[in-house]
Order: sequence, then C-alpha cells, then structure tokens
Amino acid sequence: MQAILSRLLAIQPPTRRVVKIVFLCLMAIGLVLALLPMDGMGLEFNNRDKLAHAAAFFGFAFLLDLATLRSFWYWKAPLLLSYGAVIEILQAFTPWRSFSVADWAADALGILLYWLVWRGLTHYATAADKP
Repeated sequence: MQAILSRLLAIQPPTRRVVKIVFLCLMAIGLVLALLPMDGMGLEFNNRDKLAHAAAFFGFAFLLDLATLRSFWYWKAPLLLSYGAVIEILQAFTPWRSFSVADWAADALGILLYWLVWRGLTHYATAADKP
C-alpha cells in the first residue's frame, strides 16, 4: 500500500498531462451522459442515482488530484462543484431530466469522501514511514 501511495504522490509532469487529458475526456462524457434521457439505465429505484453521483465525483476528484498540484479546497473542489452545478442547471432545460439539489449534494459528498479517504491513506503512509 505504501509503495502505491508513494508512486501516486510522485507522478511526473508528463504523466500528469495524460491524466489531465483523461480527466477532461471523462468530464465531457459525463456531461453528455448527464443530459441524455435516463430510461432504461438501471438507476430507477430509490436513490441509487445519488450513489452514482457520489461515485462519479469521487473518481473525478481522484483524477483531478493526480492531474494537478493545485490546492484541493481552493481550486479543485470549487471546480468540481461548479461542474456539478452546471450539469444540474443544464438538466433543468431538458424535457426528460430535472434540476436536483440532492444530486448536487451527492456530488459534493463524493468529493468530500475522496478527500477523507485520501487524507486517511496519506496519513497512514506517512505514519508508517516514521520509526
């Protein structure tokens, strides 16, 4: 586990560029999917779509964290929250989707969960390195 974390923390600029491209492509795909009709996508029961929102934004936060060294709370989290808000606003203008504050809150929860997991893992790795 420590070796994996060490490698993730030491990503070089060429690899970061590749991760940025992957991140941007996945965000574009996410935007398209968010604006398509939901019929038959298998997320109909209860609040399963909230879990999908949280998982997607957990993944986006992970990729963005790998892609850039900028501050998480001053740059990355606001960018991801804005992306989620834009999706919800655009969905309000489609006849088959709707604006949902709960979806946006699930996005925020995914970002927060990523940060908590990453912070916990890096704390574990640095504590294990100390004699």
